[in-house]
Amino acid sequence: MIDLHSHILPALDDGSPNMVASIDMAANYVANGFHHVVATPHVLPENIGAQWASSLKARVTKVNKALRAAAIPLTVSPGMEIAIAPELPEFLEAGLLLPLADSRYVLIETPFERLPTYWEQILFEVAARGYRVLLAHPERCIQLSRNYRFIDRLIDMQIHLQVNWGSFTGFYGRPALKTARHLAREGYIHCLATDSHDHRNRSANIVRKAATEINAQIGAANLELLSNGNPGRIIADRPLETMADTPERSKAVTVWKHWFIR
Repeated sequence: MIDLHSHILPALDDGSPNMVASIDMAANYVANGFHHVVATPHVLPENIGAQWASSLKARVTKVNKALRAAAIPLTVSPGMEIAIAPELPEFLEAGLLLPLADSRYVLIETPFERLPTYWEQILFEVAARGYRVLLAHPERCIQLSRNYRFIDRLIDMQIHLQVNWGSFTGFYGRPALKTARHLAREGYIHCLATDSHDHRNRSANIVRKAATEINAQIGAANLELLSNGNPGRIIADRPLETMADTPERSKAVTVWKHWFIR
């Protein structure tokens, strides 16, 4: 599998504190079936420095070298989890912010409370510059969990959605669980990601438990698409595929048709 959202780089944010911890996280990824991870440290565009992108890439190179030395078969690529801010489109085009794995896909963090008033304009400008938006964990945003019409608007704007594996286990609370299930039922999810911050608590270990829950809801083919197929397309900078009808959605459509015919 491929993970597009990870805080595996050492000493950059609230993720891995040092190289030893990063190696432990990498071993944990491999133990849970991953072979490729994109490092996505938190970034506030207004605080970005001119050398930040090159420095981050250098850290990725250093981590990959350490993993080879430790004989851990995991590849790490550069990326960022970027907060929505007015400077985002301009800084992205200037090369100060990094897309995922040198593609045109940009991982943009969804705020936990509510989207800023200018969110629609910012995402439009990012897309107008030739980038594709992948919105990180929208199910954890209180505003979106309370009003699904905002989610419909995101899909209408061709925004791609990345949902955390742990949301399907209730790890982030009931609103996130309910919203993740809604997104799955509607076929709105494009990728699953661990959002790992360590190798114990917020780690790839959540995948084994979550996979059972997700597979029961969306089926094996969709699970493969979200965990490996579409993440691979992002790394290859190719268009993403949408989910096929889920068992729940197909059942709902059948019931509606039966009622309508009656």
